[in-house]
Amino acid sequence: MGLKDDWPKWGALTLLLIGLSGATYCLNYTISGTGVSILNTLARAQAAIFAIVFSVLILGVQLSASSYSPRLASSFSSDPAYKWAVGIFAISIGFNIAVLFLIDLFSNFQLTVLVLTAFLLAVGAFWTMYEFVDETLEKTTPEGILNQISDNLTSEHIISVSEASTGDPTDRDPFLTLISVIRSSIEQSDRVSAKFGLDILADRINNLLKTGSEDIFEEESPVDESLEGVCVDQLAHIVEDAIDEDLTQTAVEVTSTAESIGETAIEEELERPLEHVLEGQSDLIDLLGFAPDEERVRREAIDTSRRLISDSIDAELWYPAAVGIRRLGWISATSVIKRDADQRQDERYTTLLINGFPKYLRDVLQSDKGLTEYQTTAWFYRSTGDVDPADLLSWACYESITELTSAAVRYEIKTDRQFLNWQHASHGWVEGFEELYESDLENLTQIWMGTALYLDYLESETGSNILNGADLKRLYMKDYGFTVDTIDAILDGDIDVRRRMDYYPGGPNPVDLGGINYTVPIIRDPDQTFQEFLEHQKSVYQTVGQSSGGRVGGFGDPDLDDLNDNKE
Repeated sequence: MGLKDDWPKWGALTLLLIGLSGATYCLNYTISGTGVSILNTLARAQAAIFAIVFSVLILGVQLSASSYSPRLASSFSSDPAYKWAVGIFAISIGFNIAVLFLIDLFSNFQLTVLVLTAFLLAVGAFWTMYEFVDETLEKTTPEGILNQISDNLTSEHIISVSEASTGDPTDRDPFLTLISVIRSSIEQSDRVSAKFGLDILADRINNLLKTGSEDIFEEESPVDESLEGVCVDQLAHIVEDAIDEDLTQTAVEVTSTAESIGETAIEEELERPLEHVLEGQSDLIDLLGFAPDEERVRREAIDTSRRLISDSIDAELWYPAAVGIRRLGWISATSVIKRDADQRQDERYTTLLINGFPKYLRDVLQSDKGLTEYQTTAWFYRSTGDVDPADLLSWACYESITELTSAAVRYEIKTDRQFLNWQHASHGWVEGFEELYESDLENLTQIWMGTALYLDYLESETGSNILNGADLKRLYMKDYGFTVDTIDAILDGDIDVRRRMDYYPGGPNPVDLGGINYTVPIIRDPDQTFQEFLEHQKSVYQTVGQSSGGRVGGFGDPDLDDLNDNKE
């Protein structure tokens, strides 16, 4: 609302004034003594109506603001339509007072025209007030509030407010009002408004990512901190609110909002916003409890993370993909280790071990990136030297699959109940090894195989319910000579395959601390040591290799279980 939109109305009133003035002149009609009364009445009536209407309107705005967000009041007061409506009333009342003050200076005809002008100004003021009240009432509805926020939340506004809030902590973050309205809608069980608000949030951030220059998304920039607050903290709070209000579908829609933002970041090749989305989604895995509706949201968060990581690798955004993989494994393991015997839903954990981490490893190994051979995890080297993000990604796959596997084994030992589908999970271990075997990363390949050997050792030292169904024979049968060489490397201390499995899952953030953690062995008092187990396995695979007549094994080789029994 404003002069540009209202010019037809004021043009019509002006023409009417000219017509009435001409008519009074032709008819020689004048207002004399009644002019003062008319002006007094107009001024008093306008002042009274203005005070009553605007008082009631302000009360309604305050009630609406208290229901959705206290920050809405300032948006109403800064609305140009509000200033325009108040200005018209002020002009109209001021005009009446001015004419009354200078009434002795005018002729009867001039006074008549001035009274007509005052009357038409009053009509225009009331007309403007009616439109303003109608527009304001519309804006106090959930849809109206969200539309108003959407109109104001331009990319330029987001950038300017983000920069202002950094210099002055009293200034608010540009997204807080929208977030407050979404959360209030959830508290009122208004699913439609909450969904509308989430759509606006995704649309506004996506528009910012598409139109903003790359430098505004740099680490620790004002916009970067604002996006981090939304993607990592605020979306998680919305999920918690939705779960508390039994609005599971709304909680699921939050993951869709995050995925939309992440996909746009990938399209625009913006690594920092993508990191924030992946961090926020992985955090949900541990943030949620274990009720059925929370398990559903956890499943969606895992699936969202998997898709974004896969798309990141396709776009060769190696670093956010590496960080996303490592966090996904770490937090998934944290979630598993916190469960008790009645909370053993597998959900997407087996999927991570078969179609998650091994698949990401395959993608980076089959890319054009030249990977570096490290004697230990590349994550440790970040603090002392440059590490290519693709190297971080390959090691993140190993670290994550191992940590999640360790958590599942510990869960089964603690509860004596099966957690993973080990037949499928062990297939993921085999697939990952076969990809590594074709690469030049001999050390990582040996560590991968050695960790599988450690899993076999754990299975042999635990009860029948532990690792039930795991079958890693195909991994060792790929190349019996390589299997024996790997065992020798472990026995000689050249590689350490127990480190990651024995690190207690869910420790300090491995992305920040390079994987440093405290060791809690999975088995405290084994019947045989891991070294003794390896010595036995070495003799088995040497025998199998000799009987197969070559270095490379195959599915037609002697049954390893029978050979193990004979060695016993």
